Amino acid sequence: MLKYAAYLGILILIVNFAGIYYGLYATLGWLDISMHMLGGLWVGLMLAHFFGKKLGLIDLRQNLWLTLFLVLGTTTVVGVFWEFYEFSISQLAPTFTHLFTKGNMELRDTLKDLLDDMVGGSIAGLIAYFRS
Repeated sequence: MLKYAAYLGILILIVNFAGIYYGLYATLGWLDISMHMLGGLWVGLMLAHFFGKKLGLIDLRQNLWLTLFLVLGTTTVVGVFWEFYEFSISQLAPTFTHLFTKGNMELRDTLKDLLDDMVGGSIAGLIAYFRS
């Protein structure tokens, strides 16, 4: 699972760099959605590995609900911190405002981003449960 998370992390870095460099976030609305889902998946896979293999807090295969709760809950917390980061960048570094589409700092967009993160985290929890 850690190997797949590493590959996914590299893919996210490449696509995110291209999205920022070429201004794709402003032109391709689906890219933001996809990146949040992939980010939630990556965070969830890393957390499942951490909780299950490193800390031994849970036996990922024993309890689906506990696995989903831990992975999805912590993925959501990471997503909230990411939204604070995006907001801070947009407010503190106005030269980077071109990275954000119009309306990207609205509550509706923030909630959509968090939902996308949670979808990715849920998929990671399911993968952790069925693949461990």
